[in-house]
Amino acid sequence: MKKKVSILRILLAAVICSSSTLISLSNSLAQVTNETANTILIENVRIIVGDGSVIESGHVEFANGEITRVATGAAAAERRVNKTIINGEGKTLMPALIDAHSHLGYQGRNSWGSQNYGIENLIDNLQQYAYYGFS
Repeated sequence: MKKKVSILRILLAAVICSSSTLISLSNSLAQVTNETANTILIENVRIIVGDGSVIESGHVEFANGEITRVATGAAAAERRVNKTIINGEGKTLMPALIDAHSHLGYQGRNSWGSQNYGIENLIDNLQQYAYYGFS
């Protein structure tokens, strides 16, 4: 049985960039949210805000699968209480990537075409997109 994709995984896109290598944070965050009270702080991270601005060193807070704060610098000590802390040093956090052109449902695991189109394959395609940070 396939695992449901969490909203956190979709919103985050969970893409961390290190040099020219892309590393998905989504699996780590999914594991963290399954083990904790859904309060996460990613600190010491470069943040691409999505409006063209960049925070070179900042932090992002999440509660119950939603982004609750994006700020520059280190988080104050009181903001760190009862949170799972993820050190993002040397990484970049960015919003979800958008695929403006796709053929959902046509891409099968071993082939491509209309013969693959169906609800099960469509859901599989959507879960693949979400897993890799595309919305």
